[in-house]
Amino acid sequence: VSDQSLLRNKGCYDLARGLDGIAFAPASCSVEVYLNGEYHGVYLLAEEIRDSEARVVIDTTACETDTDIGYLIEMSSYAQVDRFTAASRPYMVHSDLSSDAKIKKKQMKFIEDFITECYAVLKTGERAEIEKLMDLDSLVDTYLVEEFGKNFDTGHDSYYLYKEKG
Repeated sequence: VSDQSLLRNKGCYDLARGLDGIAFAPASCSVEVYLNGEYHGVYLLAEEIRDSEARVVIDTTACETDTDIGYLIEMSSYAQVDRFTAASRPYMVHSDLSSDAKIKKKQMKFIEDFITECYAVLKTGERAEIEKLMDLDSLVDTYLVEEFGKNFDTGHDSYYLYKEKG
C-alpha cells in the first residue's frame, strides 16, 4: 500500500546494482500472477539474497574450527534459528556455521560482538575507527539507496549485511 506505482523496490534494486559500493543487489522484474486462471496482482520477482558465487560470496572455509569467518546476516524480527541480538536488534546468520555446538556458540558470540562494536564505533563519529571495521563506500551507498526508497524496513527487518573473513 505504501508504493502504489509498484516501482519503488524495483528502482531501488536497480539503483543499488549500479553503485560501486554495493557488492550485490538482487536482479528483479515485475510479474503478473495468475493462479488457476485467477488474477492475483502484480509482484516483484527478485533473486534471493544468499551465500553463492553468483550472489554474496562468504568465505566460510574454516567454519568448523574458527570464529573469524565470513558471515551473511539478516536483521530480522522473525529470526527463528541462528539468532542473536546486537544493539537491541535481532539478527539471524544465513551463512555456514560449525556443526560443533561449542564452536557455533563462539561464532554467534563473535558476530554479535562485532556488530555491537560497529554500532558503538559509528556513534563516536571517528572516521578512522569506522573504516577499520566497515567499508565506508558500501555504508554510504547503502544509506543513499535506503533513503531514496524510503525503506521502512531499514533498522527493523529484512535487512541484510555481511562481514568478510578477517
